[in-house]
This record gives sequence, structure tokens and C-alpha cells, in this order.
Amino acid sequence: MKNGWIRWRGGSFIGAFALSLLLAGACASQQIPETVGVLSPDYEAAIAEAKDLLLEVMDTESIPGLSVAVGVDGEVVWSQGLGFSDLEQQVLVDPETKFRSGSVSKPMTSVLLALLMERGALDLDAPVQTYVAEFPEKRWPITSRQVAGHIAGIRHYNG
Repeated sequence: MKNGWIRWRGGSFIGAFALSLLLAGACASQQIPETVGVLSPDYEAAIAEAKDLLLEVMDTESIPGLSVAVGVDGEVVWSQGLGFSDLEQQVLVDPETKFRSGSVSKPMTSVLLALLMERGALDLDAPVQTYVAEFPEKRWPITSRQVAGHIAGIRHYNG
């Protein structure tokens, strides 16, 4: 843990994240403290089932804390913190707690790109400036496909 943020082992966090999105159920181990954010009564049973599953995964995988948010039709129906963001100081996770996402962002970005392409809102072969006008012109055109595939020649985190 550094600066109150938790570094997740990829598989554990991805598993917990995927489970929360599925809203599927299992058993609970209710020893993990939680804070409440948004809980929609319309989804009460699904939320309870998903929360139980997340608590089980947290217990099994020794995940100290996580924050979950689920949206339906653009509206947040569940956001909640479970466990601790700082074990030493016993700081509880809440729906606003920030976590490092690490490599979890890669599959999420891939899904977003696929959805945008499916809706006709993204042309992977168009120049990047089509979508980010302030991106500087380079010697050769750079496309969204190249950026997504990490083959655009853009230096890693340099300015």
C-alpha cells in the first residue's frame, strides 16, 4: 500500500470487478466492514446476492477492500464500499475511494472500443486527431488502431 492506495493482484481484482458487474450470487462471510452509497430498492435482491459474492471473494482472495458501482440505463443503482483502504489505520472504503486500476483498464478499454465501433462512433483507421483535435501532428499519421495496439510509436508516459 502506498499513499493510501492499494495495489491489486490482477486476477483477484479482475475477478471481484467482473463478479460485481454480473450481479450473480453465492455465500457471504459478513466479517468485512462496509459503507453504504447508493442502494436501489428495485435491485435489492440482486444487490444482496452480488454483495454476498463479493464478500466471499474478498475473504477467499484476502482482498482488504473494494468499491463497487453498477449502473443500469445510465443511472447508478448500487455503489458501495466494502472493507478497508488502509488496514493499518483501519480506514474504511467508501464509494468515492480511489484505487489504482493497473491492467484492469486494458480489457475495459477493449470493450469500450468494441462498443464504439459497433455503434459506428469510432473508425479505428481514422487519424487520432479526428477524436482528439489537440493531439499534435506527427511525421506519419497515427490511428486509433495503432494507439489501441500500442504500435503508434508514442513514448511511454513522457510528458
